[in-house]
Amino acid sequence: MHIQLTIRKTTILCFLAIFSIWGCSPRVAYEAQKEIGENGWAISDSFLGFYDVGDTNQAFNLVATSSVNENLPTYNHHIQLSIMHVKSSKRLFQGQYNLVMFNPESGAPLGEKIENGRKRSFVLLSGLKFRENGEVEIALKQYDRLDPMPGITKLELQLVESTD
Repeated sequence: MHIQLTIRKTTILCFLAIFSIWGCSPRVAYEAQKEIGENGWAISDSFLGFYDVGDTNQAFNLVATSSVNENLPTYNHHIQLSIMHVKSSKRLFQGQYNLVMFNPESGAPLGEKIENGRKRSFVLLSGLKFRENGEVEIALKQYDRLDPMPGITKLELQLVESTD
């Protein structure tokens, strides 16, 4: 009898722990991904995502995840990010980022090991708030020295709710 109560209590505590962890995880409001062909990511091939802003009080972190294989010829690659309000065509943000995929000194790969390569996530913007409702376009464009840039296999974008 005592063992059964202990097992029940332990089971209930495990479920409560799992649900509390799950409930504390940040909510992903938007996500999109783009598979890159074998020829690499061309400068002319922008990655476009669209998000419909509903709550202008909500802050977000904009996270980009880059997956690369062994064909990436440099330790990094560069992207340009732009965010535009679709209805007004007003540019809300534009910036450039250096996504470092390998340690430049040691050459050791950075990020999570995946099949045929590695992936690494980068917070491009934190505490991002949109001032008006409506659809926004989030565009990523590569601006490396090579066109197309080989070795990039997949890109992912996420808008994650933030408390900032």
